[in-house]
Amino acid sequence: MEPAAGAGDARSLAALLVLTLATTVATRAAVRGCGDCPAERHLHRAEARASAVVALASYDGRRARLALETVGAREERRVARLRRPRSPRLAIPWRDAVAALRTPGRVVEGGVLAGAGTVLGLLEAERPVAVLVAILVAYLGATRMAWPLRAELDLSARARILLRPRLGRVLLGHALVPVVVTTSAAVLAAAGCAVAGALPAHPAAAALLAVAVVPMLCLCAGMSARREGRLPPSLLVTAAVADPSGGAGFLSAWLAFWPVTAATLGAVPIILMANGTAAGAAGWTAIATAVLAYLLGRD
Repeated sequence: MEPAAGAGDARSLAALLVLTLATTVATRAAVRGCGDCPAERHLHRAEARASAVVALASYDGRRARLALETVGAREERRVARLRRPRSPRLAIPWRDAVAALRTPGRVVEGGVLAGAGTVLGLLEAERPVAVLVAILVAYLGATRMAWPLRAELDLSARARILLRPRLGRVLLGHALVPVVVTTSAAVLAAAGCAVAGALPAHPAAAALLAVAVVPMLCLCAGMSARREGRLPPSLLVTAAVADPSGGAGFLSAWLAFWPVTAATLGAVPIILMANGTAAGAAGWTAIATAVLAYLLGRD
């Protein structure tokens, strides 16, 4: 800033002195901090930013995230150790539980979003738009819990070489911890609504259905992660040739496919329950969950 035009000499001089003092303090702080921030760190950040920009230019969001994570990695904190399971089948869930203990913030975010979506879905079960929003909120909670699965797919060759089970079974094992965390949050949210007397008609069935929908959303999040954040080359070619918008429509549809699928699959049983069709809602949820588990478990 600069002294106001037309002000008196005294005010102009005072403003100039304040500006000079602030500049001196900021310059001294910057010079003193230079020794604690090596130039190599800025070089790594610049290289990571350039790699991320190149990845985004080719619609490869996963590679962009990996490039940025290389410079944003923090030192691991000491956390409580979990005893290794005796059964090899529990190795994948054990790894996910250890990762959850090391990054509790993501677990809290996933649980809060899943609980908030459950509460909104129960309170506004008769409003389809509110139900769709509730399902999307819970789906975001499931995606926050799916980072170990995404990390596994970032280096899929490592999973195929170092892990004995087939890749589909490994991915299905990664869904266990997200299902447990988000379902537990949904149970607590439904219990809170029951205590407050805010459940819709058929309260017991509505609460059970709201909780049963959450594992289905976790499987949708896992299916979204299976795409590895990369647009298929065939989709890019088709979008460039057939899309009048220059590919924006195809890209938007590709990005929104699994969120929209999750919202549709999760909203239908809740709407059926609100209309008094409990058996149809339960059957829909069971079939959709089984089909998604089968798709996630394929190689």
